[in-house]
Amino acid sequence: MIPSNLDKPIKVSTFTSYDLSAKDTIEGQILSTLQEAVLQNELVGLAEEKLNLKYDANNPLTYLQREAELQGQIGLLIYLIEVSNCSKLGLQDKASGIYEGEDAGLYNY
Repeated sequence: MIPSNLDKPIKVSTFTSYDLSAKDTIEGQILSTLQEAVLQNELVGLAEEKLNLKYDANNPLTYLQREAELQGQIGLLIYLIEVSNCSKLGLQDKASGIYEGEDAGLYNY
């Protein structure tokens, strides 16, 4: 189900944001199996590229910039996959009734 407020962004710009409930946020963070596989494949490709990156003493800045770019892309993919996995676990914990603690209210919907 798509939240009705997705057609009403808080502000319209390159960095448009939406006012989502905790439930919408958690459900939106969960990747499908296919989406997770695509991101994992991208992660592997970027990691291989980073491992094969050759240092060029004549252009050290170019090497450092590419390495930093790859590290940022790798970090983002890892973050997205881990957020999805944590959200899945949170929903499983909620469904089984074992989620407790100070963040338990996040899953009260």
